[in-house]
Amino acid sequence: MNLSVIICTWQAPPSLVETLASVFGQEHADAFEVVLVNNGFSEARAKQLKENYPALRIINEPTPGLTHARRAGFRAARGKFFVCLDDDNFLTDGFLQALGDLVEKYSNLGCICPVVVPRWEQKPEEWLQEFGSMCLSYTNKSEPGPDRKEQLWLNPHFEGWRCPPGGGMIIHRSVAENYLESIDLKRLKFDRIRGSLGGCGDVDICARVPLLGLNSLFSERLVLYHQIPVSRTRLKYLFKLIFRSAQDWAVMQRLWQKERHPLAKVEWHWHWRQFFHLSYAWVRVWLRTGKSTPRFVLEWAGSAGFLWGWFRDWLGSVVRND
Repeated sequence: MNLSVIICTWQAPPSLVETLASVFGQEHADAFEVVLVNNGFSEARAKQLKENYPALRIINEPTPGLTHARRAGFRAARGKFFVCLDDDNFLTDGFLQALGDLVEKYSNLGCICPVVVPRWEQKPEEWLQEFGSMCLSYTNKSEPGPDRKEQLWLNPHFEGWRCPPGGGMIIHRSVAENYLESIDLKRLKFDRIRGSLGGCGDVDICARVPLLGLNSLFSERLVLYHQIPVSRTRLKYLFKLIFRSAQDWAVMQRLWQKERHPLAKVEWHWHWRQFFHLSYAWVRVWLRTGKSTPRFVLEWAGSAGFLWGWFRDWLGSVVRND
C-alpha cells in the first residue's frame, strides 16, 4: 500500500461528505487506505460515516487540536506516502492515480506540492485573491492551464526549499516519523485548536524534508479544491488568523534556532522595523492613499503578531531559566 489518505476533522461538518466522496470516487479506490481522525464528533456520526464508506478507517484522538489529530493519523497510517486533507478539501478526478504515477517516476521524494484552487462561497475582492496564498492556505487562485507543469527541487543544501499548504500536504512516511520524534510541547500548540486559530504546523513538518536529504516536487497534475466560506473572507477573521499564526511562526523560529536548524532565521528585527513603518503608514490609510486598507491591516497584524509571539516565548524561557 503506497498511499494513505489522512483526513482530520473536528466536528465532521457537511463538507466532509463531499471530501469523502471525492476520495472514494478515485480510480482503484481499493489500492489505498483512508484514515479519518475523529477529533471531536459523536459516535453516532462516526457510525453513519462508516455505514456509507465501509472501507473507511476511523480512529479517535480525544485531545483537541489539528496537531494532535495529524500526529494520531501519522501513527495509524500504513502507507509509504501520506496525503493530508482537511474536511473542506476535495480531490479532482484522477488525483491519486496521478500521484501514484509521480511516486513511481521520481525517487527520493520527501514532499509533494499540489495545486490548491480556492472554491469561494462568494467571490471575494481582488486584493483577497492575491493575498490568499498567505492567509487562506492555497497556492493558485485559478485552474491550472492546459500545459501542466512539474518542477523538482533538490534539497540537500536547503536551496529552493518549498512547503505545500497543510490541506493537500503530501509527505513521505520518513518525514512523518521524524516529526513524531519531536515531543516539544510548544509544537503541540501550533495550528487550530477547536475554534481557535493558529498555524505553522505544516511548515514545521515539511522543514524535515531537506534535513533528511530528500527532494520536493511540485506538479500541476495534482489539483484539489479548498472550500472557503464567506466567514473566512471577513477582515476580522483574517486579522485574528494572521495575528495568531504569526505568533506560532515566531515560536517555531525560536525552536529552530535552539535546534540549530538550517532554516532558522532571526526575523524579529525585520518585523520590528515593519511594525513601526506600518504604524506610521496608518496616516496614509486614514487619508485613503497607498495600498488598500484591508491588505495593509493584515500586513500589520503579521508583524505585530510575530513580535508579540517572539516576546512571549523569550519571556517564558527567561522565567523558566530563573
